[in-house]
Amino acid sequence: MLRFTSPVTVRLEPGGLLSWRRQAGARVRVLSGSAWVTQANDLEDHFLQPGQTIALRAGALIGAEQHVSLRFETDRAFDARALWHWLNGVAGRVAMRSVSTVRA
Repeated sequence: MLRFTSPVTVRLEPGGLLSWRRQAGARVRVLSGSAWVTQANDLEDHFLQPGQTIALRAGALIGAEQHVSLRFETDRAFDARALWHWLNGVAGRVAMRSVSTVRA
């Protein structure tokens, strides 16, 4: 599996498809061209033009109607893993302060 640092820009040829399998917490922005996005539990297909964005869910399918440049951006505010690590770090620091206070 390839891993990239956000943001990542991808160019698709007409008729090209991408399957988004990651969790929520990312969005795609159309830089040029046009694309469509279909997502699980969403009755609409979303047709995007340059400058438009959409939040992605796991299982989204992105298609190019013409040559399209897409920018994938991670929204750390909605990245559950990053939030979990941050909360664990805060809880650990609070626990260490409590231990230090009790010992003092």
